Amino acid sequence: MKKILAVLLAAIMTLAMTVTAFATTDTDDKQVKVIGVENETGVTVTAYQIIKYNEAGYYEPVIADTITKDTNGNLTPTAADVQKLAKRIDELIPSKSLVKQTDGTYVSDTTDNLSAGTWMIIITGSKNYLYNPAIVSVQQGTDGLEYGELNLNTDSWGSDVYAKKSQPTIKKEAITPNVQGVQYGDIIQFKITADIPSYTENIDLQKYVITDTLTGLALVVDDAHPFSAKLEGEDTSVPVADGTIANGATEFKIDLASTEEGKKFVKANTNKKIVITYYAKVTTDAKITVDEANNTAKLEYSTNDDSQEKTDITRHYTFGIDTTFSGKTSEKTNEFIKINDKGDVKFSEGQVVFDQGVTPLSGAEFKLYTSNPDKNPNAIVIGTYTTDNDGYLEINGLDSDVTYYLKETKAPTGYTINPAIIPVKIDATFDIDGTLNSYTVKIGDHETRYTYNAETKETTKPEVQNPYGFKNSKLVNLPSTGGIGTTIFTVAGSLIMIFAAALLFASRRRISK
Repeated sequence: MKKILAVLLAAIMTLAMTVTAFATTDTDDKQVKVIGVENETGVTVTAYQIIKYNEAGYYEPVIADTITKDTNGNLTPTAADVQKLAKRIDELIPSKSLVKQTDGTYVSDTTDNLSAGTWMIIITGSKNYLYNPAIVSVQQGTDGLEYGELNLNTDSWGSDVYAKKSQPTIKKEAITPNVQGVQYGDIIQFKITADIPSYTENIDLQKYVITDTLTGLALVVDDAHPFSAKLEGEDTSVPVADGTIANGATEFKIDLASTEEGKKFVKANTNKKIVITYYAKVTTDAKITVDEANNTAKLEYSTNDDSQEKTDITRHYTFGIDTTFSGKTSEKTNEFIKINDKGDVKFSEGQVVFDQGVTPLSGAEFKLYTSNPDKNPNAIVIGTYTTDNDGYLEINGLDSDVTYYLKETKAPTGYTINPAIIPVKIDATFDIDGTLNSYTVKIGDHETRYTYNAETKETTKPEVQNPYGFKNSKLVNLPSTGGIGTTIFTVAGSLIMIFAAALLFASRRRISK
């Protein structure tokens, strides 16, 4: 009996040393369970056995020399082991399919259940996620088989921890502060942060592309405005192909799956982030009330069986006065009208109405400044604008929440310059994501409020518009009719002076003789 007990004890100790716990187990659950697979059509979950329980009563690799052993000789599959085995699934036949349940989990078929050992879980058919190979065990316990549970959201294994499931993202942001509203010529610094998916060696990297498309903007690349693409928190540069980044371009593309160097870089830096910083100038001159300059960053990447893309966008707006309504073909806003001094002007049912005797004046020249030119002789001039035949001037590319100053520098023919300096300001309101929803044009003490539809990019005309009538007075001329005036007296006086001078010279001549 002592010999029999000794043999049994030795057998139990041997089993305890060779059995490796790779996932949580539940002796009451008679099926392997996989948790954390996203609910997508076309997804399949397949189990391939990589460690088996043989007839001799111990565990061994299904394919010889493919599983790492620890210092005690126990089979301990590493992430690298599983990556390599994922390339040899044809040698791991027969495989077993797991069945999707109503709660979204996948379980093994009780009629054709998984045998004792370790199984590699391969998930295919996902268009949105990357699923790395994972492992789950069925252990031979004293009371029968114990089936493991694999949670793709939390479990990890091996000396190198690999995320079981990943969905990369890309984030775009403006580093330069307060650039929801911008004016033409502004230079903005941008930052793109893109995830590198958890690619394993068994995945054939078909696509990993970062694209940035600029609308109303152009790249600025010079010594003062460098382009940078590196790993987050590191000084490791991304292998960007020559000629990819060009000054003045409206798009750039970094394709890391197109070269072997790029593929190696991606797989060597899985689960890290790429950070790209660069500069762009606001360039568009659309001549509309609201001009949206946007910047769309896109990440395209391979999944297990397909490819997926993620995008992020920044929006920046310029504003105008006396311009065409955004989203409409020809209708003008008419916030500023140049008129004579005989009355005033107003809007009625969408039409400009002049008081009796009021006429619009063309040819008046104005300059727009960033500060009051009477108080600051070095005030920067934004531009010079001239009123058209209807008395309107068109100013585009204004920033929001900035006070500009409009000053007349040349009056219409026959009129005096109006010395008034008029403050001009756009007050805009934005949603939390930076999308414009309304703005108010303020000229002097007149305000006109507009709403903006970000989806249709259309400005809505307000029910009551409030135009600013900037007046000019006529020049005062001396009368040329109605009496003899001063002309005859001027002529007579000149003749008398000439005669007196002649007498003076004649008198001096007689005296000298």
